Amino acid sequence: MSGTVLAIISDTHVGSSTALAPLEFVVHNRSDFEAQVTQANKLQRWLYECWTDYWAHVFKLAKKKRLIVVHCGDLVDGLHHGSLQVMNEVSDQVEAFEELMLPVLAKADGFYGVLGTGPSQAGQDNATEAQLYRDLGAIEFG
Repeated sequence: MSGTVLAIISDTHVGSSTALAPLEFVVHNRSDFEAQVTQANKLQRWLYECWTDYWAHVFKLAKKKRLIVVHCGDLVDGLHHGSLQVMNEVSDQVEAFEELMLPVLAKADGFYGVLGTGPSQAGQDNATEAQLYRDLGAIEFG
């Protein structure tokens, strides 16, 4: 293996109606009785297409090289500013983010995470983001 490809992403804000999302995702999954399967809207579909194009390019570059992925914060959108979200449950946002990242991380040799902008997106004391990074095996930077 010769060389390293460093793929840096940021501000995915999964959970917002104007941010990255899987093409299909579950909304409000606290209870199986309340869960709804939702389709990504037009903007989310376009962002998803950009996301998959980006990673296809990265994986092509990283052939026979080490791949390091860095996320610079604001993984999910959280519940903030009285905004009307597509996903009002942070747990739904976390699940959707994991669905997007796990195929990427399966091909990565390392994952680093930088904590985001604070309680608006990352939870009190960045708890949501920090836990998500730990769950995905990232080396976290505060």
